[in-house]
This record gives sequence, structure tokens and C-alpha cells, in this order.
Amino acid sequence: MIATLALLDGCAILVALCAATFGWHRPLTGDWAADSRALALLLTLTLGTLIALYYADAYDLQAVPGPGPFIARLPRCVAFAAVPLGAAYVFAPNAVAPAAMVIVAALVALPVLRSPFYTLVHRGVFAERVLVIGTGPLARRALEAAEDRGLGRCVIVGVVVDDEMDADDVFVSPHERLGPLSRLDRIIQTTEPDRIVMALAERRRRLPIPPLLEARLRGIMIEDAAVFYERLTGKIAIEALTPSSLIFSQDFRVPRLALCLGRALSLGVALVGLVVLAPAIGAIAECNTLGIAVPQRVSITGFDDMEIASLLSPGLTTVHFPTLELGQLAAANLLAQLAGTSAARQHELPVELKVRGTTAPPARAQLRRAR
Repeated sequence: MIATLALLDGCAILVALCAATFGWHRPLTGDWAADSRALALLLTLTLGTLIALYYADAYDLQAVPGPGPFIARLPRCVAFAAVPLGAAYVFAPNAVAPAAMVIVAALVALPVLRSPFYTLVHRGVFAERVLVIGTGPLARRALEAAEDRGLGRCVIVGVVVDDEMDADDVFVSPHERLGPLSRLDRIIQTTEPDRIVMALAERRRRLPIPPLLEARLRGIMIEDAAVFYERLTGKIAIEALTPSSLIFSQDFRVPRLALCLGRALSLGVALVGLVVLAPAIGAIAECNTLGIAVPQRVSITGFDDMEIASLLSPGLTTVHFPTLELGQLAAANLLAQLAGTSAARQHELPVELKVRGTTAPPARAQLRRAR
């Protein structure tokens, strides 16, 4: 479902970029190499915008269940989209500048384009039909998770009652029960579920193997209730954890792709930090070469308070600047201009001096010389 929404957004943004670029800013020239490079840039900008929307939680249906909440999240989406646009602007300023305006206009139009999708989601078109087996506490938690976090993702068709459970241990209301476990095959044929959630408290010699195997052969997914609960809520059902589930779990292994991407991102951030702090690092190194004590004789300061500034020896005194707030204000002003409303021309953002080891009060001897 998220992939469908991302595909819808990507197609809308790419069509808008192609129409504006090839129809107005840069018509097709017949040079396949040049046209291919232009199309590759548009695809890259579209992918970067989709990634920005993902990190802005625009694909979380709990945070953005309709057009209204998405409009309220638009400034954050534009601020996140400004990051890949700024990176691309360094390499192709003439092409990215008009494309940025098109992308912002497309983001503003996305609530209207998403409206039919949200309507289908609320009607349950994309929802899975889920049958829960069991009536204990874990089954109750699975039902609550489907009700609270399963918007557009799943709908509960009913609960199969555990025959051997005491009445005091039943946590499912009577109107949710479809029948006993002994009639599971008939219940599956009647409800036609897409997924069966197993929430039996005790499964030894009680698990209905034949109807479950037949359902699995028919393409019906069978999932443990603890996994179902964790997938919907992002939380772990502690009472359902067993030593075997921890020992045989595949979730503790970090994929190699994630490790490679993490290392590449760390290397890129480190290189950017080195470039930004190169003047201050060079000044500290030159002072050490000339035998000038820092900060006893010379104080050195930087700007922007990057994390690497605190890792230097001595730590670099710098000014912390609220870049996130600046991006949000820029996006809000841009949206106001597109909407034809007036926006404040000046904004005051607080800055903070981070005092570290490269600054100190001037020595008394130096003050006397200055006098």
C-alpha cells in the first residue's frame, strides 16, 4: 500500500518535471545523450523527493490519514525536500533552480492527488482480511493493534475460540467469536481470510495442523500473533517472548546493504565536516607549528556547531545556528508566496555560543601590552 502511494507521488512529480522541463525550460533537442542526461537528473530529483517524503513521515497513514494532516505536514516535507535539491543545485544550478519550483508546486498539489487514494484506504480496499485464532491476552492485544494501527492495512473478520480455555481467561467479546477451534476449516471457507494470526496460549497437541496446511497451500498467510502485533505497532509483546524465538530470530542480523550505506553516509558526513572546518583546523595546526599556544595566546572560533567540532583537540568553540528552523521558515515563506499571501520579511532566530577549548580570556600581560 505504501509502495502504491509512493508510485502515485513519484509519477505525479516526474510528469510535472518532464512537462515543465521539456515543454518550457528545455525543449527536446534530438540529442539523445543530452536528453538522457536531463531525464536522469529529473529521475534523481524525483527519487530524492520521495525519500524526503518518507523521512517526513508522509507515508505513515497513522500520522497522515487524509489530505488535511498532509497539508499540515507540507512545510516539513518541503524542508526535507530542500536537502536533495540543494545537493543537486551544486552540480547543475541552471537545471535544478526551475525544477525546484516545479517540485514545490507538485508537493502542494499532492493532497488533491492523494484524495482518491485516501478514500479507497478508508473504505478498506487495500485492507487484508485477518482471522485470529485464540481468545487469550495475546489475541486481545492483536485485536487492539489491528483497530488502532491497522488503518487501511487489515480488517478483523472474526476470532476462533480456543475450546479448552476457561471462561475466566477469555479476553474476546462474544460478538467477535465465530466458533470453536474444531470448526476451523468451515470458518476459513466462510470468512475467506487473507491472513491467519495464531494467538493460542498453548499449542502443544492442540494446533489444528490439517486445516492450517490446507489454508497455507491455498495462499493464505499464517503469522504468529506476537509478530503481527510487532509489525503493526513497532512494539514487542513481552509476555509472548520465548527463549527459542530469540535464539532463532533473524532480526538481530544487520543487512550488509545497510552496513555499506551507513558507512558511506558516515564517510560523506565526515568529508563535509572536514571541508567546513578546514579553515579552523588549519589555523589550529599553523599555531601549533609556530609555537603559538591555543587558546592562551590566540583564540579561534568556528560557526554552525557541527558534531566534529567537539571531537577536535582542543574542542573548537563555535556558534550553534538553528538550521532546521531556518529550513522550515524558508519552506513556510515559499508556500505563502505560492498561495498569494504575505509573509514576514524578517525573522529572528536564536543562536548560541558553544564555548570549548579554543577560546579563553586574554592574558593580563597581553592586556598590558595592548594598553
